[in-house]
Amino acid sequence: MDLGAFMKGGKSKGQEPPDLDPEELAMGIKVEMEHTDDPAIARKIALDHLSEFPRYYTALKAMEEVLKVMDKAEPGSFGEKIKAKLTA
Repeated sequence: MDLGAFMKGGKSKGQEPPDLDPEELAMGIKVEMEHTDDPAIARKIALDHLSEFPRYYTALKAMEEVLKVMDKAEPGSFGEKIKAKLTA
């Protein structure tokens, strides 16, 4: 992989979006560090996601919470009905 091209490419083109939320970026770097040992690469991946969707990591956290609730859904509950629709 050409690291230089990677760092300058993607959705962010190596630039911070003008409306970048520093807290959102910090969440993103933490999440992306699950996939790499390099903080610069994690930051780049986070910037790519945030360039496309400024609240990407807030939405990801919310989605993960919904999945946790769905996994615990009781038979016949609203959560089970949603889980059935999403997994159909």
